[in-house]
Amino acid sequence: MDGEWRQTLELLEATRRVLARSGYSVSLVNYPRQYEKRSIDVLATREGESILLKISTDIGSLNAREARELRRLSLVLGASPLLVALREHGEELEDIVAYERYGVYALTPSGLEAALRNELYVARRHGDFYMRIDGARLREAREARGMSLGDLASIVGVTRRSIYEYERSTMDVSLTVALKILDVFGEEVFKPIPVLSESGRLKQGRRPRRPSVDNKLEATVVTMLQRSGVEVVHTRHTPVDIASKTPGEGRAVVVVEHSREKPSDMYDKCMEASKLASGVKAKAILLSSKRELGIDAEGLGMEVARRPEEVASLVLGDKHSQRA
Repeated sequence: MDGEWRQTLELLEATRRVLARSGYSVSLVNYPRQYEKRSIDVLATREGESILLKISTDIGSLNAREARELRRLSLVLGASPLLVALREHGEELEDIVAYERYGVYALTPSGLEAALRNELYVARRHGDFYMRIDGARLREAREARGMSLGDLASIVGVTRRSIYEYERSTMDVSLTVALKILDVFGEEVFKPIPVLSESGRLKQGRRPRRPSVDNKLEATVVTMLQRSGVEVVHTRHTPVDIASKTPGEGRAVVVVEHSREKPSDMYDKCMEASKLASGVKAKAILLSSKRELGIDAEGLGMEVARRPEEVASLVLGDKHSQRA
């Protein structure tokens, strides 16, 4: 076992321990079988809350595709996406910092534990560190000391407009300015970075209108669902081929039979997809014409469809089946 793979396993185990200590049930996601091809490694659930995590010793080696699939799938399924890592381009990550990477926060195991306690106060974006101000508390503290916006601006070296925006909680504060504010008012005017609620929703530009697909069956399912106003995402590096969210917040994951995959691989894929579906409270559906695979999938708690129209009907509900 080489050193990199051993370190990955140790990081995975450290992540599992942190999540377990915080009361989460933890499951490993073992599809695709090749670790380097997976966009999700861990599913963590607690009291209706779900986290999908990718484990990487160095987030500098993480490509945009992996993070994009993790982020988009999590958003559709109502989960929080997170990266857990040790380094970025060989540089050790700080335990007290949440690092933005491709629209997802990356944390060390210790940083993850702090974030789960809502005690992580520093983030890094595009190489710069910043903190989050509690605008109402900052305004109260400033006024209690009889200071004007201009007075505080002069002390910390920013414009009056910046102080105004801090107090409206519309602007993050650079670490340099944050330390000056800390000297004046103490830590009470700061609030933690909402890692779980914010990760995956960081600004990433326009979302593509139509996901890419691998075959005609997937294309037909996607078209039917999108025409019915369903939000759809397609993935290639998770057990889920298609995930959907209806306007009524109904969620589903769909596995589509691929001729290139062996029956044993398809069963493993269905097993891991049903595990994800159970964790995020989504409906699990298999699209396949193979009887034996269908029986196996039903044994895993999946619903089985033979045609794309049946998938759309299951996702939308019977009352929408004719529209589909």
